[in-house]
Amino acid sequence: MKIIFIGTGSGKTSKERFHSSIFLESAAFNLLIDAGDGVAKALMNSSIDFNSINGIIFTHYHADHFTGIGALITQMKISGRKLELTLFTHKNLVEPLINLLYYVYMFPETLGFNLKIIGYRFAEKMIVAEDFSFMAKQNSHVVPKGGIEFYPESMCISSSLSFTIAGNSIVYTSDVGSPNDLYLFDTLKPDIYITEMAHIEPEDLYLVFKKINPAKMFITHIDDEKFNKLVDWYDNLDDALRDKITICNDGLVETLG
Repeated sequence: MKIIFIGTGSGKTSKERFHSSIFLESAAFNLLIDAGDGVAKALMNSSIDFNSINGIIFTHYHADHFTGIGALITQMKISGRKLELTLFTHKNLVEPLINLLYYVYMFPETLGFNLKIIGYRFAEKMIVAEDFSFMAKQNSHVVPKGGIEFYPESMCISSSLSFTIAGNSIVYTSDVGSPNDLYLFDTLKPDIYITEMAHIEPEDLYLVFKKINPAKMFITHIDDEKFNKLVDWYDNLDDALRDKITICNDGLVETLG
């Protein structure tokens, strides 16, 4: 299987990086994690065929993780897609997703392919395909702000994810609210640990690596303004740690057994 980092930028638009998206390619199922603004072009830059995507999972609905979905499905329709597409989102966010697609005129009856939307629950194992499953846990990235009229409690959803794919264990923190969220899957020793960088400091990365002890760590969701600080931190690591930690760029490919 492969992990392809489609977009590695933060919420702030960058000339160097697309917004958040990761592609998990396996023999059983090809899954896109998040679909940030501009994801259709980002996929083209990584030479990913829109119609090779079997499913898309959303961690939360901030624009840099979510708002590219309408344009992406539009491109699938234009290209004559026939293969079924499955969208995975938290059960509380199914209706907003349906509404968004409706308001950008992506009506299921006119797509030319079957669109399935599945609502997942926290701490529940979800079987995607044979030897491909995931579990979501809530982190603290999205919290009520300004009262219920701005952020209804039912929509305060932000997920960190763990995957088991063809014997490989992968943890993806997505965006976090505090360093504590980095440890939501601390009982696992994953082969791959993918962590964001925009809302934490390099020192937090060192601590989580030492505690979780993954085979490899990948750093994404990188803010341009923090990039030099991140590189300085990385350059001061010992050789053994640098061999296990990668600062991601758009298009980076990691192949697993």
